[in-house]
Amino acid sequence: SGAFIGLWVELVVRAGVSMRGVAAVLELVGEYTGHTFPIPHVTTGRGWLLRLGMAELVKPLEQADDWVLFADHSVQIGSQKLFVITGVRAAHQPPAGLALQLGDQQLIGLAPMTDSNAASVQAELERATVRIGIPRAIVSDQGSDVKSGVARFCEAHPETLAISDIAHRAACLLKPRFEQDERWARFVKLAGQTKAQVAQTELAGIRPPSLRTKARFMNVDPLITWGIKAHRLLVRCRTRHAPAGMTVARVEEKLQWLNEFADALREWREWMQVKDVALTVVRRQGHSTHTPDLLDRAQPRPLAHSSSSELADQFLAFVTEQSAPLRPGERLPGSSEVLESTFGKFKTLERDQSQGGFSSLILSLGTILSQSRNTL
Repeated sequence: SGAFIGLWVELVVRAGVSMRGVAAVLELVGEYTGHTFPIPHVTTGRGWLLRLGMAELVKPLEQADDWVLFADHSVQIGSQKLFVITGVRAAHQPPAGLALQLGDQQLIGLAPMTDSNAASVQAELERATVRIGIPRAIVSDQGSDVKSGVARFCEAHPETLAISDIAHRAACLLKPRFEQDERWARFVKLAGQTKAQVAQTELAGIRPPSLRTKARFMNVDPLITWGIKAHRLLVRCRTRHAPAGMTVARVEEKLQWLNEFADALREWREWMQVKDVALTVVRRQGHSTHTPDLLDRAQPRPLAHSSSSELADQFLAFVTEQSAPLRPGERLPGSSEVLESTFGKFKTLERDQSQGGFSSLILSLGTILSQSRNTL
């Protein structure tokens, strides 16, 4: 029945159960409730996922001039990239103050690409217009091929705005700051050494986290937070006592190097606060003629470091630039993170297969975004 198909799909998509694991879940539910369930083969369930996804990809969509598209590549092992276009109508956005959610998007286009370039990206964007008309804006992370393709599309359609994802701009602003800060390179090196030294000791609980290799400068917060907390522990040990299972001498031996970075850590934390405020404002408010003022008022004042004030000014200049072309009363998204969340959900669904090339499961992206799953 449709309800049973809906249950199977929701277990995979919403609950994160593997396709093979659904059978075990249904068997357990049957045992505990005294009801028996027909157990479909995994290939049957996979077929449901693909059919629902295909339906999302081909169903008619409203032709309107307020569509905002999110465009990016999903990359896995192999020679292909998957170019994905999702979208939301500006009129259907959540109210100001609420960020876009996964289910707010519609799947507009899917295109596996062996050679991704400006021409192929533009071609897929043009193909998307058949379903929805000429969009009002395209939000992307400004990767070279996507950026060039979006620029060519906007040149052909002047009514379309190119909007740069706020998280990508934040990474671009932070990267040179950290790369040119000699204190940061030394801090990362010493933190890595400390992690190795304490991993198999009684101090393993205070080992520093590892930096992510992807989007590194958007993910430095955990390491900075660790540095601040570890330094506080070091100071507390000197005036009071060490946590259970540790000695003051051992904490001092492994963490005393943090004294060198006390001031730097406070400065870096302030950079993160400035960045977080900018991301939060744009995620929840989008771009509008009011957004620059909202951002300016939201930044913590006064900032203790001139470098932080400079960073806040750079974020304000960017948001002002992005908001300037908008019409009075218009509000458009400024973040493509809903699409990144879709990629994350897709890779969870793929599980081990995400370590290989793309397969027909790419159609399940439509199922992930389907707003009609619960009506089956």
